[in-house]
Amino acid sequence: MLHTVPEHSTTLMRAVSGGRAVQHDGYLFFTGDDWLIGIGYPLTGAQNAERFWEALQFVARRGNIEDCWAIASVLPEFLRPHIEERDVYYVLRSDATVPPRLRGPVRRAEACLRIDETREFSAEHRRLWAEFVRRRPLKAQARELFGRTAVMLDAPDTDIRLLNAWDSQGHLAACCVMDYAPGTFCSYVIGAHSRCHYGHASVNYGS
Repeated sequence: MLHTVPEHSTTLMRAVSGGRAVQHDGYLFFTGDDWLIGIGYPLTGAQNAERFWEALQFVARRGNIEDCWAIASVLPEFLRPHIEERDVYYVLRSDATVPPRLRGPVRRAEACLRIDETREFSAEHRRLWAEFVRRRPLKAQARELFGRTAVMLDAPDTDIRLLNAWDSQGHLAACCVMDYAPGTFCSYVIGAHSRCHYGHASVNYGS
C-alpha cells in the first residue's frame, strides 16, 4: 500500500473530519452521517479518473450522502466545472541542503531561536494561534484546522506533533503542526508565526 499524500493519513483525517475511513478498489474515503470525502490518489494501481469516479459512486450509494468532496489529481471531464480550489504538494528531502539565498536568515534564526518538538497545546500555542488567525483572512477550512488543533493532538492513535521555535525570552515565535503517522514521510498540516515575537521564524498556514 503506497501512501503518497497527507490525506492518506487515516488517523489525521479521522481526527480532522470526525468521520470513519473506508477503502474501495484501492481508494481511501472518509464518511460521516450524510457526507463523503474521496481521496483520488490510489493506494494501489495507477491513477485513473473513471476508476476513482466509479469507486466514489459505489461508496456514496451505501450511505445517505448529501455532501461530497473529492481530492484528486485527475477527475472526469464532466466534474471539472465543479473544482473549487487547487492544492500544490511540495516534497522536501530530510537531508536537503539550505539554498544559498536562505543561509543568512537561517544563521540568524539559529542564533536567536530554540527548536523543540512537543505534543502539548499550551497557553503559548493558543496565544500564537489567536494572534495569527486575527490578522490573516483564512478560508473556513483553515480556520477549522486551527480550531481543532487540540482535538487532533488528543485523538487516539495519531502521531501529530508540534514543531516549536522559541525566542530568547521564552516566547513562542512560530509553530508547525506535523503528522508523522504515514511512516514513509511526515507532512506539514498547518502553522503560524508571531509578529509580536518574530525571531526570524516565518511559517505559512497552508498544509
